Amino acid sequence: MNTFRNLLPEIAGGFLELLWPTRCIGCDKIGVLLCSRCDNELPRIDQLMACPRCGAPYGKILCTECYDSQGFCELSFCAAVAALEYDGVAVRLVKEYKDQHERRLSALMAHLLYQVIPADWLLWANALGYIPADNRAIRRRGFDHMQDAASELANITGLPVMHLLDKCEVVDQRLLGRAARESNINAAFAVRSDALQSNQPRSPSQPSAPSRAQPRSSLPAKLLLIDDVLTTGATMEAAARALLEAGVDDIRVAVVARVW
Repeated sequence: MNTFRNLLPEIAGGFLELLWPTRCIGCDKIGVLLCSRCDNELPRIDQLMACPRCGAPYGKILCTECYDSQGFCELSFCAAVAALEYDGVAVRLVKEYKDQHERRLSALMAHLLYQVIPADWLLWANALGYIPADNRAIRRRGFDHMQDAASELANITGLPVMHLLDKCEVVDQRLLGRAARESNINAAFAVRSDALQSNQPRSPSQPSAPSRAQPRSSLPAKLLLIDDVLTTGATMEAAARALLEAGVDDIRVAVVARVW
């Protein structure tokens, strides 16, 4: 009887596969989530050519995404990498995962991130964090897509996942232009109270007090923060700023795809 119960998930899975077979997100080929041809067509970013500050392609020497007539824009995170340009199959990958509830893609998202995260970052980081979805999106999808991806990435890297942020409900960033995104996202994140504990919030510009004088919290000193897509950087900037103000010392960023 117990053996039959153990087999039930496999039987149900096989039945569902007959009714709704797995299809490639790029070309609809039956049997795989991403076929080898579409995997080869993913617009991977050459990390040797990318901007080390914001992850934009071809910004290694002079990045037009984070440099303007006033000089380099200030960022709350100190470095960023992106696996893909947000184009072609990469767009379908992100949309299938987020909006079509294809939860099995979390492993692929994590693998793409792992491919571009420098090895020394994994030694540097104390923990892995992620940009959370808001409650409305979680109810609609049935899961937090970046929490799933972070869990998969933790299995690969051995870094602990920390649930540090809550996201307030704001207008969907995808519906807004650059200026509106920055205004919309400013107050979108709050550091979770269970992460703060006895920590005394401080300004990012304020030097750390000696360890004996400053109560410790569960916040990591060095955080690797991940998300699916970086567009203007407003979302990541707001999240990083909130974490720095709460007590995190240093943040590096990795995203699956980069709009530029």
